[in-house]
Amino acid sequence: DNPKAIEYYQKCLKLRPNESDIYNNLASIYQSQGDNLKASETLQQGLRLNPNSPDIYNSLASIYQSQGDTAKAIEYYQKYLQINPNPDIYNALAAIHEDQGDYFKAISCLHKAIQLNPKSAEAYSKLGNILVIKGDREGARQQIYKLKELNEEDLAVSLEQAVDQEEARQ
Repeated sequence: DNPKAIEYYQKCLKLRPNESDIYNNLASIYQSQGDNLKASETLQQGLRLNPNSPDIYNSLASIYQSQGDTAKAIEYYQKYLQINPNPDIYNALAAIHEDQGDYFKAISCLHKAIQLNPKSAEAYSKLGNILVIKGDREGARQQIYKLKELNEEDLAVSLEQAVDQEEARQ
């Protein structure tokens, strides 16, 4: 019952206007209804009252990314990282940069993700795939070894196949 949930979240905001979770939950409902504008406005209101909420920055970045506004998505992900360095956010930024063909920035983000979480199979896998694209098969093989050390056999096999296919093309 979205209308009832919206009503209750709005009442909650009157009682606790600095609770970023309430803004996120309310924005999520608006977004589920296809109203990204209302979701963004709600999150922006939350930021005005709580400018140090990484969760709100993440939600805004996700909305802008889903709308194809990668510049805004990057902006809000970077604001998130200024408050709370997080490997998942670096992985998200890396994906945007990779989609834009900016492999240097993508690799930089993935290295930061790995620094924060040396067991991030996602980061090693993404890094390996970018290195394959760039023709650095040796660097990609190093990521395969890391994935195997983490017992991520499926990701290691997938990356190994990509390296082998690249070698076959050469």
